Amino acid sequence: MIVMLMTPIQILDLKIPEKVIFIIFIILAGIALFLYIFNLIFKKSRNRSDVKFSTAELEKQHKFDTEMDNVDSEINLILQVNKNPDQVVEGD
Repeated sequence: MIVMLMTPIQILDLKIPEKVIFIIFIILAGIALFLYIFNLIFKKSRNRSDVKFSTAELEKQHKFDTEMDNVDSEINLILQVNKNPDQVVEGD
């Protein structure tokens, strides 16, 4: 089996030695490693830029969440009144 792996590959009457195939795979692995590292670096810089303007966005999101909680509590109160109108105590 090892002898079979060390023989050159023949494609369209052109014999490609195993050294050339080995070098091509090393180059492709290097390119893949470079792209992986570049992607990690790019993700870090993108996350750092998100932190710079996140305080104003967090305030807006917090305000929106509190308003949505108020809406949810109102909806739950309406549902409770519709299910059991006798148990709901009205108050000012």
